[in-house]
Amino acid sequence: MPQLLVHGDADQRVPVEHSRDYVAAARAAGETVDYREVPGIDHFAVIDPERAAWRQVRDALAHGWG
Repeated sequence: MPQLLVHGDADQRVPVEHSRDYVAAARAAGETVDYREVPGIDHFAVIDPERAAWRQVRDALAHGWG
């Protein structure tokens, strides 16, 4: 199953290294992963419709990814 991961590099709840490590392991296992790391964004910005980070998620979903 293709995966989309969006992680802000300023996330203090879940360190960005968790996503980086997951993406590396998933890709090594042959998984399709689209990883978008957003500079200066915290944990909740990627799900806030008022933030640019959410627009990246929305646009990726709307235009097909994976």
